[in-house]
This record gives sequence, C-alpha cells and structure tokens, in this order.
Amino acid sequence: MALGDGKFAGPEAEGHLKGIRTLFVKDGIVEQTHGYPHLFFTKEYKDWEHVCSHLDIGEALVTVETFEGEVENIPYEILTRAHIMVRVHLRDIHLLKPTDTIVVGLPYDCYSYQLGVGIRSTLSDYSSDEII
Repeated sequence: MALGDGKFAGPEAEGHLKGIRTLFVKDGIVEQTHGYPHLFFTKEYKDWEHVCSHLDIGEALVTVETFEGEVENIPYEILTRAHIMVRVHLRDIHLLKPTDTIVVGLPYDCYSYQLGVGIRSTLSDYSSDEII
C-alpha cells in the first residue's frame, strides 16, 4: 500500500516480478539498495540520472512505472535497460470475464491477452507494505 511520500517496501504485487522483495521509490535518492533485489521507481519519479545510476551499478532489478501515452518521456537508455510497467486504465474491466481478451496496439499489429491468464492483484497483495 503506497502510504506517504518517499519510499516504501514490500513484496511486488503486480506483473511477472510479483512476490519479489521490493523497495518502491516515489521521490528522493536511494543511496543503497539495502538488500532489496528489486527497485521500483513509481510513476511520480522523474530523476532519470538516478535511475540510470542504479542500472549501472546492477545491484537490483529496476522497474520504471508509467502510464499509457507517457512512455515516450522515458529516456531511451532506461527503456532499453530497465523493466517498464505501463499502466492502462480500462474503466469497464470489472465487467469482463476471465475468458475475455484485451487487445493492445493497432489493427494487424497488436498483442492479445486473455484476462484470466494474467497475474491478478488485489488489495490484500499490498497489505505488508511498509513506509521507509
């Protein structure tokens, strides 16, 4: 649960890194990874030089979160070296069945995802997060 500002820690709750011990960074500088194998820079974070420094050090996996339409604002070096998590808001997703499909992209050049095959996250997945 993203409480407060700055940094918080807990298991990653979303995507293919779900369950990995993670240090989430909303702002500020991370001097040390403190043994966290995963650094997650939230959508609010914009200090790209600092993100690159952690990619160079290589002590932890690095994820950068962004929204649809904002990927182009991330420097190329980070796009090619970090794990990018793009948030797409589907207002009516709660109406879909697990067998329904979400298509991302343009006609004839797209990715299709069956909803029930994805990694689901619920509020309980965030219950052990702690403010740092």
